[in-house]
Amino acid sequence: MTATASLITSRNPADPSDVLLQIPAPGAFAAVETMERARAAQPGWLLGGAAARSAALGAVADAIDAASAELAALAVREVGKPLTEARAEVARTAAIWRYYAQAPYEPVGAVHETAAGPGLLLSRRRP
Repeated sequence: MTATASLITSRNPADPSDVLLQIPAPGAFAAVETMERARAAQPGWLLGGAAARSAALGAVADAIDAASAELAALAVREVGKPLTEARAEVARTAAIWRYYAQAPYEPVGAVHETAAGPGLLLSRRRP
């Protein structure tokens, strides 16, 4: 992958004339803008409930499975990975998304003993 002042280009290492992707380079504030959008979306993600969060994450896994042949072929072109290994990597990616699709149903907190003596520390996970 190479970057110029305005474009990022990904090429097949075995055939540099094979351009896989060419996109505009992100600006200086791209990360800040992304964080702002994520922060704005967070209340809706929380209010959607565990079932909605699980379904959204599971849908990503389903989309990966549906495009698995295309994604594996892309990995072969982009990094020269053997097809068998690329297929396994795509399958593992979908499995990871399915694993995290169950996370919304995990307990939302924990109680821990303090290191300094009597008392309890409480933690609460929030999406």
